[in-house]
Amino acid sequence: MIPAESLGSLQESLQALWATTQEQPRQERELVLISYLTTLASSSLHAPPLFFAVIPVDQAAVHLDTLLQLFFSVAFSAVGPAKRRIWVCSMCTFLTLSNAVMERMGLILEAVADVLDEVDPLEVNDEETPTGARRSLLVVQKSKFLPPTIPYIKQYVCAQLNKCAQMVGSDAFNQCMTLVEADVFSKIQAL
Repeated sequence: MIPAESLGSLQESLQALWATTQEQPRQERELVLISYLTTLASSSLHAPPLFFAVIPVDQAAVHLDTLLQLFFSVAFSAVGPAKRRIWVCSMCTFLTLSNAVMERMGLILEAVADVLDEVDPLEVNDEETPTGARRSLLVVQKSKFLPPTIPYIKQYVCAQLNKCAQMVGSDAFNQCMTLVEADVFSKIQAL
């Protein structure tokens, strides 16, 4: 949990990051914006009250659109896969906030499907197979720095979709899901 005395300065920092990501024309390089957006996405997952103090619920769609706009280009950076996992979880958080997000459901689920196709970085791929103790140490060491794992993302997506269906009603939810691309829909359905 974040100490209460640090929330003010943290909120100011997040507000500065948010303002920079929304500049038109953009002054910062895309890689800098990606880092800022990842910080904001992480705060939406770990400190939602702080996130929504910076970006009100009615502006969540703007944050979502910004993530979606850069999502597929992030994959080509060295840190892309890790950041995309955080972004996907953040995007799924918004499924339970407002009906306005429903029109972006197909894009969100396409992003989820794309992330689920990635190789899980917890798989240790050393040239030589590490022994039990060394492998455990490597997994623990790697897991300290990793974003959500694929199994966690699958569980989180399912939970958020269920909450979304309850929120908007099964008819509206099913109608929205019919607009999702068939291959994406089948991947999500397989969760």
